[in-house]
Amino acid sequence: MSRSSFKDLISNSKITIPLIQRDYAQGRKSEELKANNFLEAILKSIHGRGLNLDFIYGSSIENKEDEIKKFIPLDGQQRLTTLFLIYFYISLKDKIDMDELTNFTYEVRSSSTDFIEALVAKKSELRLPNLRKNIEKSNWFFLSWNNDPTVKSILNMLDSIEGKFFDISFIDLEKITFDKLLLNEFNLTDELYVKMNSRGKPLNNFENFKSEYEVTIEQRFKSDKKKEFEVKMKLDNQWLDVFWKISQCDPVKTDKIYFNFFTNITLFFALDNIGALDEFDLFKFNYKNNDIDTIGIVLDALMLYEDKLIHDIREISIFENFLQPYIKGGRSGITYENRAIFYALMQFFIKVGNIEGNENIFKSWMRVNLNLINNIRFDSIEIFRTMLEQIDKLSDHIKSLYIEIYKLKLQNPSAQFLEEQLKAELIENNRSENWEEELIKAEKHWYLDGEIGFLLKFSDHDINKFIEYREKFILLFNKQKIDADINYQTLIHRTLLSLEKNKDDIGYLKLTRHDKSNRYTFCVYDDRLRIKNENWRRVFDSDYFKDLLDLIKDDLEKNLKDKINSYIFNCEDFKSYFVNPNQNWEVISYIRHYQIEWNNEEEIYLNKGGTAVDKWGWSRVAEIYSYYLYKKYFENETILGFNKPSYWDISYDNPSIVLDGYDNKYAIDIYYKNGFNVMFYNYQIEGDISKEILDILIKNNFVLVNERYHFIDINNCDIDNIFSIVEKLVKELPKY
Repeated sequence: MSRSSFKDLISNSKITIPLIQRDYAQGRKSEELKANNFLEAILKSIHGRGLNLDFIYGSSIENKEDEIKKFIPLDGQQRLTTLFLIYFYISLKDKIDMDELTNFTYEVRSSSTDFIEALVAKKSELRLPNLRKNIEKSNWFFLSWNNDPTVKSILNMLDSIEGKFFDISFIDLEKITFDKLLLNEFNLTDELYVKMNSRGKPLNNFENFKSEYEVTIEQRFKSDKKKEFEVKMKLDNQWLDVFWKISQCDPVKTDKIYFNFFTNITLFFALDNIGALDEFDLFKFNYKNNDIDTIGIVLDALMLYEDKLIHDIREISIFENFLQPYIKGGRSGITYENRAIFYALMQFFIKVGNIEGNENIFKSWMRVNLNLINNIRFDSIEIFRTMLEQIDKLSDHIKSLYIEIYKLKLQNPSAQFLEEQLKAELIENNRSENWEEELIKAEKHWYLDGEIGFLLKFSDHDINKFIEYREKFILLFNKQKIDADINYQTLIHRTLLSLEKNKDDIGYLKLTRHDKSNRYTFCVYDDRLRIKNENWRRVFDSDYFKDLLDLIKDDLEKNLKDKINSYIFNCEDFKSYFVNPNQNWEVISYIRHYQIEWNNEEEIYLNKGGTAVDKWGWSRVAEIYSYYLYKKYFENETILGFNKPSYWDISYDNPSIVLDGYDNKYAIDIYYKNGFNVMFYNYQIEGDISKEILDILIKNNFVLVNERYHFIDINNCDIDNIFSIVEKLVKELPKY
């Protein structure tokens, strides 16, 4: 490593910006603020103590054909190009030849090479002021060069330089130095060169951040240059390699995820000083020494970490999830859960170190934290802070977690924390029974995700009973079967409803009541936390669910169907219409999100609105008795003279079975309101019914109500006669 000025370097080396480098970007319009800050920093230092521009990395190549060595910059191209332009301007301003400028060339594009060669060669023909304008008017300037981003940036930068450096001399510029580091001496490979230099042409967020972060590193280690050099080398090499591998050698993606990492880990340090995530700005954060050290510890550990190390506990990608961006106001991108899980991993790196040799500590630490994190709703940044504080408390006992956690007292412990205390006690006090491994098999289930208190309750903390109930649950909640077959989903619902504890109550539905409304759900299988909490988690802990598991013996589906078919159908019991014993069809699958409104035995509505699963403000409904009638008798029937029967779920009036199209104006509706009602009417002209049809309606005991004729108040237990009533009427109607 040697300290050098630009004049020293260009006098003793041919500076060649290689093909693999990006275009010159510091002069771009989009980088104007940053460029002006850089030029101002140079000017300020010239009038002060000078400025060192940090390391310029590169390779020195010596060819017999060249009189001097060739220096190929790996990192520092932007700074070197700006210095070249400053020297070019001052040599023109002061009318100094400075032949050494011919030692600077670009190989990024042939047009860039040609332009810089022409610029230096034709320098004597150029005049000031208005340097840019005079260049563009020169007869040697090709208009096609305006399409070269490097040329455009150079012209922009010369404009800025001319406005600032009019009273600066070459002697002044000798105060601007940098530390030249020849990578040949460190046996670094061409692969690193590709990583460092093919990450995309424009200056991106990571490059801008990295330049500022390097200044922070300098301040942190200002009294230890060796450590400063080591950390900077890791930033550009070993640590970079971690992200290079994850991106599968995609240079653009590498920069993005490297930047996301710094954004997301820095948020942990800023958390106490912001009220919302939107307030955090990485570029405005002032790192403390401890922050820099912590980041170094974590990055060192990540060099040896792979997400597959967690897969025995959960099939998740902790590190890769942490590399997602934060999207303001969006649902995609990094979540509070992603952040908290990585924070737990980070605490392991800080308090213990690498996983190798500490596998058992890692397993117990991460399983407890995953269970806690995945079973709390992060509705606010305050809840997130509280979770991180809890992780910090637990990390004080990381090497003896199971011994200490059930002694730990929290002010308002969550149900999951109390469950983890119980599990720790079982593990610690029954080492010969291998509780930890058996718990993990249940905790990693796709739906349970750590919350298994009901299985512990059912087993009365007996390891053999626990295994038995766990295996039955895993068999019952088979994701492949549930996702593939809605009839399998409703088979579980129907069985549960048949396990009534009291003939007069509404069965397990009472456990799923929404707030204080009359709305309930049979339970959806969505595994998002809020949905689980409003659905199956309200049922799992009940006697109903225990009885369901106890049913399972040798053949799961047969066991469930046998129970359903043993249910005695009672026409006055609404549950009978949902359980529907001894039938190969059911009505529950018709209900959106399996949500119903049960006001009383006579008023039971089925959700048909287009709302999300966590919304309960329905726009349309069906009705249980009329829909059951439709499914049983009308769905697949052809009624002479009418269109195919359909079921109208509706937002007003009465949901009903509809037969229309008779003589292109008549229809029959069948609905339930205090009993079944059959209604005949003219849907073209209200009340206009021919005398012939009118006589037939009266003969069949239809009565006039508000210009429509009704056969009313048919009892539930006469449901099987309704089709006959309609069929008899239709047979007597005139044939059109």
